Amino acid sequence: MTADKPKKVPPPRPVPVSLLVTSRFSDELFWRGFKTSASAHAVLALFAIAMGIALPHSPVKFLPSIRVDLVALPDVKKSDLGKVQPRVDDVSDLSKQLHDAAQLTKTLTDKAKKIPSPPPTPDEMIKVEKDKPKPKPDSAATKEAERKKALRNAIDRIAALDEIAKDDKPAHPKPKAAAKGNKLSNGDSTSGGAAIDTNQFISKMTGRLRDNWNLPVWLSKQNLDAKVVVFLDRAGYVNNTIMAKSSGNKQFDAFCLQTIRMAQPFGEPPADILSDGLTLGFPL
Repeated sequence: MTADKPKKVPPPRPVPVSLLVTSRFSDELFWRGFKTSASAHAVLALFAIAMGIALPHSPVKFLPSIRVDLVALPDVKKSDLGKVQPRVDDVSDLSKQLHDAAQLTKTLTDKAKKIPSPPPTPDEMIKVEKDKPKPKPDSAATKEAERKKALRNAIDRIAALDEIAKDDKPAHPKPKAAAKGNKLSNGDSTSGGAAIDTNQFISKMTGRLRDNWNLPVWLSKQNLDAKVVVFLDRAGYVNNTIMAKSSGNKQFDAFCLQTIRMAQPFGEPPADILSDGLTLGFPL
């Protein structure tokens, strides 16, 4: 009798292990990490916002440093400003020459009146036959006519010079006062309106300069100042400029002159500004 072979027992089947192990300890660890990450991100976001508020990247701004400084210049002569005043000697010489010319005119006029005019030629003496050549004019009469014509031209020329001298020469010449920049004088009874016109013109001119004054910040922080004397023509355009006081900075001085050129024309200036000019203080 044969022994029975033992039966083979199959090995136990392995139990699958889940990748997600759920337990109380694992849940607490997950939420703790999530809260830590969220808090760190919130802190970084708040820090970025605070840095953006504390350090803004704003564009460069130009400070509105506009000021008008109407300062009177010291008493100087017109010759110092590039203009020459007529001397009294020149006026006296001109008056003497005009007097001599008037005397000469009177003498020539008297002589011209004494010269007898040639007798009129009858009409029948003028008629000329076709076959006969024309007679030559008398040389003496021609010379006399030319002399009278030259005399009349000289008289007309001297009379015109006399009229021009009367228009240019004042009735009572007075020495002209020295220029005092843009300082208004007391004047006579008619200077009140002129003073008002001058103030209105200065206000208008200042407004146009303000519109074109845009000084960079790096120049405005240096506390520079300059004075420029401006001479205008009758149309309000700049005729000449004189740097009465330099700021010591070439760029600032050039910027002042550039502002004046950009703001022109300023309109028809009053008589005192047209003759004496206007002193402008910068910065405006």
